[in-house]
Amino acid sequence: MACRRSLLDETQVAFEAFVHKGQELLSTANTGAPAEAFASFLQRAQAELQTLLPQLASVQAEVPQQQEDARAASSPGQHFRELHRNYLLGVRPRAMAECHYTAIGHLESVFAELNGCPRQGALAPHTRAVLNLRADLDPRNALRGIEQYSHLWLLFVFSRNTNKGYSPVVSPPKLGHGKKMGVFATRSPHRPNNIGITLVELERVGGKSDDNDDTQRQKQGRRPWGPLTLHLRGVDLVDGTPILDVKPYIPATDCISDPVRVPGWVAGGGHAEVAPFREVRWSEAALASLGRCVHSGRLRFYGRVDAELGDAQKAVEEVLRLDVRTRHMREKHSGEGGAAPTYGVCFDVLNVVFSVEGDAAVVTAVEDLSEPHAEPTSAVAEAEPPSKKTKHN
Repeated sequence: MACRRSLLDETQVAFEAFVHKGQELLSTANTGAPAEAFASFLQRAQAELQTLLPQLASVQAEVPQQQEDARAASSPGQHFRELHRNYLLGVRPRAMAECHYTAIGHLESVFAELNGCPRQGALAPHTRAVLNLRADLDPRNALRGIEQYSHLWLLFVFSRNTNKGYSPVVSPPKLGHGKKMGVFATRSPHRPNNIGITLVELERVGGKSDDNDDTQRQKQGRRPWGPLTLHLRGVDLVDGTPILDVKPYIPATDCISDPVRVPGWVAGGGHAEVAPFREVRWSEAALASLGRCVHSGRLRFYGRVDAELGDAQKAVEEVLRLDVRTRHMREKHSGEGGAAPTYGVCFDVLNVVFSVEGDAAVVTAVEDLSEPHAEPTSAVAEAEPPSKKTKHN
């Protein structure tokens, strides 16, 4: 701390010298020469002050903590009394004002974009994702015993947020068009700290299943699944989401048995504007295309066997049944005559093309986007870009 105090003293002396020199130059500023000298002095002073300011900021941040540490070492009883007094007054250490975290890993998910990603993973239990922890975290030890749990909490960053500022009120889709609610009374991603939490099912830990081929993942430029990969189900996060922490789900403490209170727009579980589709139908061609893609081993998260085909089909149906169209899409095509418009949603390496017939979504085509030069159909391209859709967790 003494060296920091010395820096403060030196800075004060240097500043006083600058002020004194400036006063001398101003007092003799009767000719052009002193004015030029004063301008040169200001430039030099500005450069030196810019060098000193970061050091001053460092001193300002470190000296109070060093003083507190010194008091704690010299008088533990006095230190405790000061902490208790600050607690009663609501005074908190400066370190509590700022928190900096680094992702422990990035999720690999079946959802390449926000469009189609469910608002809650429980609504699409057959969707899949994997998580690999950073090597420097020593995953072998850090994940020891995690296979004993069936479900996990993931703390993550809303990395796809496009909002630049903060608003204390938001418009949750379930609440209805134009209606607003306080941000802390919702699960909107537009928050002061863009952190979310979601519950996922832990299918297994490590390795690849018998029906998944790591060779295909290497062709896709992705790391093969290793013995410490977390295989997850029922996800509502897009590919590449930064994960801040993983915690086990414990029913005894995480599940509330007593009656709970929630507002009506949440309790219904539905949507104020759009009801989910009652069914999802497939054309023969679309279902055959899905089967070929699965059995060829091209999908990232579903293997070659028939059971995997069934899970992939269920996952697509769970996603489409929620009506992934944005309000813009629905309003644009409402009341239009002629052929029914088609929409598309990316799922794994597939582009699932569908239309709407009454209260049903009809899958008309399944396109393999992993093929060279594969492009979505022009009918899908007319839909609103998925980046405009916001996921409310």
